[in-house]
Amino acid sequence: IMQLPVMKGCEVKASKHMLEQKQVEWVSVIELPVENFVRKNEFVLSTGIGCEDNPNLLESFVQDVIQSRASVLGFATGRYIYSIPDRILKKANQNDLIIIDVPWEVRFTDIWQSVMDKITEVKQKELQKVEDARQELINCVLKDKGLEDIAHTLYKHIKIPVAITDAEKRWRAYKFFNKDILESYRLEVQEIHLPP
Repeated sequence: IMQLPVMKGCEVKASKHMLEQKQVEWVSVIELPVENFVRKNEFVLSTGIGCEDNPNLLESFVQDVIQSRASVLGFATGRYIYSIPDRILKKANQNDLIIIDVPWEVRFTDIWQSVMDKITEVKQKELQKVEDARQELINCVLKDKGLEDIAHTLYKHIKIPVAITDAEKRWRAYKFFNKDILESYRLEVQEIHLPP
């Protein structure tokens, strides 16, 4: 998000180390009260109106955003809040909430539009990857390729070890699956099927 042109004049003030780890799924603009209007993984934008002369109220607002499990809180500074207090930044750092100082001149609608466009672009790429995997798996079946090829194709797309079993829980194919796990699974299945 910080690479978007609209964010050029903005500055990360807290939890910079989380920029690559936090997901943003939506953007909202909110002032007091937060209540249940903010959800997990949101990028919350606020002017801080109503908190300008009350640092305790601002801290309470930030705490509510933290409890909502939002990813990012952007404060428009220069009108109601001129600088984000250190104790707010400390609280954000302790709770891995990214706080961004947004210059007053930057319109929230421009940020909202740019971020939502980026989210849409990422989601479309993910959908295309799913479609590519689906098509490749269909081709494996249509071309009568074996289960090893199917396991390899699955692994190539999901990057997680894959094991394929039959209806009797016997291993038919696997790709990068740990042999110890295979053996313990085989023993577990045998125990389940032992007669009483």
